[in-house]
Amino acid sequence: MRCRVLVVDDDAALQYAFRELLTLEGYEVHTTGDPFDGLKILPEYQPHIVLLDLSMPKMNGLEMLAQIKKRSPQIVVIVITAYGTQEIAVRAIKSGADDYFSKPFSNEAMLLTLKNARERLHLEQENRDLREEMGARIAPGIRSLSPRMADVARTIDQVAETDVTVLIRGESGTGKEVVANTLYQKSRRRGKPFVKLNCAALPESLIESELFGYEPGAFTGASSIKKGRFELANGGTIFLDEIGDMTFSTQTKVLRVLQEREVERLGASTVLAVDVRVLCATNQNLEAKIQSGQFREDLYYRLNVVKIVVPPLRERPEDIPLLAQHFLDLYADRFDKPRCTISTAMAAKLASYPWPGNVRELENGVARGVVLDDLDSIVPRQDPGALNVPPPTAESPQDAGPQTGAAASSTLDDQEVQSLLDMGSLVALSYREAKRRVLERFERFYLLALLEKGDRNVSRAARAARMDRKNFWVKLKPYLRGREQNVILPGDDKEDES
Repeated sequence: MRCRVLVVDDDAALQYAFRELLTLEGYEVHTTGDPFDGLKILPEYQPHIVLLDLSMPKMNGLEMLAQIKKRSPQIVVIVITAYGTQEIAVRAIKSGADDYFSKPFSNEAMLLTLKNARERLHLEQENRDLREEMGARIAPGIRSLSPRMADVARTIDQVAETDVTVLIRGESGTGKEVVANTLYQKSRRRGKPFVKLNCAALPESLIESELFGYEPGAFTGASSIKKGRFELANGGTIFLDEIGDMTFSTQTKVLRVLQEREVERLGASTVLAVDVRVLCATNQNLEAKIQSGQFREDLYYRLNVVKIVVPPLRERPEDIPLLAQHFLDLYADRFDKPRCTISTAMAAKLASYPWPGNVRELENGVARGVVLDDLDSIVPRQDPGALNVPPPTAESPQDAGPQTGAAASSTLDDQEVQSLLDMGSLVALSYREAKRRVLERFERFYLLALLEKGDRNVSRAARAARMDRKNFWVKLKPYLRGREQNVILPGDDKEDES
């Protein structure tokens, strides 16, 4: 859905400029120079953002601001002030305005302000969606038959109503975020902001501005106020995921927030008091990171007030069929597929797989099986290296001829393959080169494994890969290196369509 903007400004030239520029940027725009007309069309147009000039003859801008917030408090209002009237802008912010910029303004500054507003709206929508999802999936309780998960649920019930800081630990994909969502939903802060930040997803140069916000002029390009995640979560809960990946300098500032209950935007000279409940999660060994000097010990003790450890799926096999059936029903409804029941044989197959990606891997596998109408594909196929497909025999140097590209790097011994699988031999390479080598080796083993599984029939192997057989052959041919004589090629196969 396009972001709808209502511009209320009695300057006809500015109305035209806003309409043209914002339309080019993908906004849906309605302009008016009459505040009464603006209030009249609010219910019908339902703007996401209002750009409001504070200096208009028919109605004081602050009065219109009050009317907008009274009728539709969810609308983001950005006020436009005249040069040198910052005190009016401060009054507007105190009266409920979300942001401001002054005339004359640059297009870049105005668009950045709107972008920040859109990000806030998106965040609030995510919170609403999350509450709806939790009402359907989380509120009845965590789905589990495991005694260890029963202990997790019991701890959640004990601490949810308090404001105690909780450290959620477990492997990737075990459901740490589900635990955080449940803690929020059961807390007395439910309905208040629930702000999440993945500390591993942002570069070091951005994470502090995301957490603490910034003032205009704090750095190059900072032309307007940006509220940080702690400030947006005021009164509610903040969830810091992958806390073990937070940089040491940022850890110091987060520790100060936890101790002083106040934040300082980048470039600001004053602090803001915040009332925030902190939940955090990690899949890393924080104790080892403390020993190596990568994580602050004092922050660790601040965060580790109550610890909840989510066990991996392989340690609660009784949950695997239960979760698989839940995801099966969920994705059957989502993709308009018929519902079915996990058979005893399938349950045994699911329980025999170690699920290194835990619940997330199981959910993705079920989604794949539902989409492809192939429940056998829920459990991942063995990787090509485990299929005992012998690599092509290496020719002697005089027979092989010159080799370049994928063909030149396709001969691997078992030790090198294992080294690549362990990722140990890649750390000395650049990211780009490491990725290229892994992809080349994956492609070679995958294509050759399918070829052997399909009795060296290219068309059959291509069908198994769900690829066009000609494209499959183009990718496969460099890895055969002249040994096509034992391969049934496209066009030679009697099963091929004419």
